[in-house]
Amino acid sequence: MALASFLINEGSTLANEIVSNLYVENIMMQAETPEEAIQNYTESKKLFEKIVMNLREYVSNSHEVNSRIPEIDKLQGTSMKILGVNYNTEQKFVLYRNEFPDDGGNNQKKT
Repeated sequence: MALASFLINEGSTLANEIVSNLYVENIMMQAETPEEAIQNYTESKKLFEKIVMNLREYVSNSHEVNSRIPEIDKLQGTSMKILGVNYNTEQKFVLYRNEFPDDGGNNQKKT
């Protein structure tokens, strides 16, 4: 929770967004425009440099944004997993597989 405390004390809009969207080792940030996404990238890098942490594996579903992120900070490839769900940035879809246990054919509701 030291990270959350740091971000809360930082008090910026981006820091508050990161606190709200921090999942174990992933951060999801939203942007309305490619310019805003690049600004979020730049500001988040600076923010985490203050606590000697390096954010990496940035990726966007925008080719324009991805082309402006340095290779050293960019996710290699187009597939990622966040919160256990596969996401492909090229095809812009979430792949979720559901498996239901076999109940031996007894799937009627009893009342």
